[in-house]
Amino acid sequence: MNDISFELKRGEVLGIVGLLGAGKTEIAKALFGVYGKGNDKLTGNIWFNGKNARYASPVEAVNAGIGYISEDRGGEGLQVNQAIDFNISLAALKHIRRGVFLDLKKEKAVNQKLIEKLQVKCESMKQKVTNLSGGNQQKVVIAKWLAMKPNILIMDEPTRGIDIGAKSEIYALMRKMTEQGMSIIMISSELPEIINMCNRCYVMCEGMITGEINETEFSQEAMMTLATKRD
Repeated sequence: MNDISFELKRGEVLGIVGLLGAGKTEIAKALFGVYGKGNDKLTGNIWFNGKNARYASPVEAVNAGIGYISEDRGGEGLQVNQAIDFNISLAALKHIRRGVFLDLKKEKAVNQKLIEKLQVKCESMKQKVTNLSGGNQQKVVIAKWLAMKPNILIMDEPTRGIDIGAKSEIYALMRKMTEQGMSIIMISSELPEIINMCNRCYVMCEGMITGEINETEFSQEAMMTLATKRD
């Protein structure tokens, strides 16, 4: 990636779009601390609320209030052979602890509330994630990050591989989250959902941002022109 520069505003959905291999996921991982401070894949500065946000690890990013929904739901987003409640609690341990111990009553209450809020179809919160549909697995991933109360949520291909009904529910949830002040970075290869969901979008081609488009100027043609633009 080269010369990547952009800003994210409070309460907006910012889209990042581009063809396969454009570098979209690399931006997400850089923001989430995957590359660390000393990694040569990342130079320059990242600022969050006026503070340096070059996180050394994802743990630092989570502690700062940043969540990341990976495009690889089964490999990176979930422990599929574990229960729903186990997965939801993973990123929110500091919110459900009492001293050095988990507050099991609070954990159960938080998990149950999120399962109901996201309408996860399951037999119980003890059901293994691997036995859920793709749409419900994705809801568990989202619930995991909502449990840690992020200020920024990075969503990489958040509706890939799920049915239309589940997509609509996730879109509605995203709108509610931004109404409450959360900022979302939505990375997607589906241009219609970028047009439908985002306030602005940056288009990438071969590791570079080739343009910014406001929602009043959204069109698939404009996005594809920038997505295939080479200097």
